[in-house]
Amino acid sequence: CLSRGLGDVYKRQVLATGGHQPPARLTTEPVAGEPLSPRYDATLMQSGDVLTHEGLARIADTLEGVAEPRIVVVGGSTSAVSAAHALLYRRPRSHLGDGAITILHRRELRVFYVTPAEAEADGYLEFGPDDICPVSGRVFRFAGLRFDSRELVMRARGIGGRPPEPRLRLQRLREGADPDARALLDAAHVIVPALGY
Repeated sequence: CLSRGLGDVYKRQVLATGGHQPPARLTTEPVAGEPLSPRYDATLMQSGDVLTHEGLARIADTLEGVAEPRIVVVGGSTSAVSAAHALLYRRPRSHLGDGAITILHRRELRVFYVTPAEAEADGYLEFGPDDICPVSGRVFRFAGLRFDSRELVMRARGIGGRPPEPRLRLQRLREGADPDARALLDAAHVIVPALGY
């Protein structure tokens, strides 16, 4: 962030307080009508852990010998899609078939674009005037998915004619009880909460 110092000269200040995913949140925040913990404790691994080499190795061990692995990522922002990307492209050993990973998300996944015209050219129209930065003109300047996460969601949704990623499914969570989401969670070998830091 920038702050003004002596003589109106801007100084850079960096705050790096560290991200933390409190486990207690898993016992209070409802997903498909009830918290993930304690019901799914045996299959839970938070997204921050999944994004490490050790976490990916642990998931590979968990899925060793499983014929049709099922993984559910719960969340709709960068950490959720980054975890899915890591599971698809960085996880050693086990094979993932079509629909092996599902991202359960509450709202549409927002995609960053440099300009509204670029978004429209790709057929991406899920933004309004309030989603365009008045300074830079960018679509979802801060809230939009970028880099590998952006590309993965664009492939999953076929945005801009991209080829699909058949191993990934996106599913919108309904408010309150959601039997379809509950069935996915019940069948999952690994559940990755990505509920924020």
